Amino acid sequence: MASHTIAVFGATGPTGIAFVRQALEAGHSIVALARSKSKLLGLLAPAVEETDSRINIIEGDALKREDIDRVFEDTRIDRVMITLGTHPSAAEPQLSICSIGTEHIIASLKKTLADTKSSHPDRKIRTITVTSLGVGDSIKHLGPLTYLFVTTFLRRAIADKNKQEDIIVKNASAELEYIICRPGGLRDKPKTGIYRAADFTAGGMITRGDVADFCVKSLDDSTWLNKTPCLFQ
Repeated sequence: MASHTIAVFGATGPTGIAFVRQALEAGHSIVALARSKSKLLGLLAPAVEETDSRINIIEGDALKREDIDRVFEDTRIDRVMITLGTHPSAAEPQLSICSIGTEHIIASLKKTLADTKSSHPDRKIRTITVTSLGVGDSIKHLGPLTYLFVTTFLRRAIADKNKQEDIIVKNASAELEYIICRPGGLRDKPKTGIYRAADFTAGGMITRGDVADFCVKSLDDSTWLNKTPCLFQ
């Protein structure tokens, strides 16, 4: 497996931190945008110290385009992990962080690809994004209880993630690839290695560690390239 430099957005969230840990263990380098560098380092301790050359933490906000542009000043970046999210009861603009943040990320990616075209003519960047079961066409296949939960308690969050997926898909190109994974109910548990990826499912649960495992493997595995697999156990 090749070694990648990965921009990570949402690194301090529970799925994001699981991804960062696993990506570092797999030998990759991380450029993470976080509101608090000390918070992220605290979550990664003791495995990662401030002087660790494998990770560069840029303090900033995913809702601010200028902060995202600073991440992509590193032209080694060839993979992007997007695991943005907020609580369903959050107020704007945090409630729309997935769509607003992703719009900024994609715009910044397109700019950096254009700016480096002459020096890196074969450069490709792959985005790996975590959304949710119930987003896009997956909602048509949900069981009745899962459908009820998604369309009531998660209604506003799902609407934001629908916009997020649309932004990614509409801006895809030969230079800008994507994999969007739609996990079922998330459990704050480590990787088990026992889970499935499929086009659709009626529902199901999965650990955040297993979602991170799928995303790390998808850095190189193109099985689900430009597709939207559902993840569940």
